[in-house]
Amino acid sequence: MTSKNHGLWGPERLLFPNVTRTGYLYASYFYRQIWLVALTKSEVAYCKPHSMRHYYGSRLLYAGVPENDVADWMGHSSTDVLREHYHYIFEGAEQRGRAAIATMLTPGADDPTERAEVA
Repeated sequence: MTSKNHGLWGPERLLFPNVTRTGYLYASYFYRQIWLVALTKSEVAYCKPHSMRHYYGSRLLYAGVPENDVADWMGHSSTDVLREHYHYIFEGAEQRGRAAIATMLTPGADDPTERAEVA
């Protein structure tokens, strides 16, 4: 679902306002009337709505989006809170950083059309 197709509601710009249009999305309404219907229509295996939030956050972090941006977008009060929730992503970060630098220093890494010369 996108805001382009369905519009946004209220000053909070909610994509899923509740049926009473008060601005609060009641879990019981969302789960039965929106979430399960969306899973069925999309033929997606069952998952909890909150799992999608964690998937979104972790994918952003794995893609290299800065922690402060992800924390802000997810509504966390600080990057410390973000690190608490996604600690598993930050484990091994040094090794991933070294691997990234090694890849960038590989001949031809800047230009995918360039062939690395073999010495």
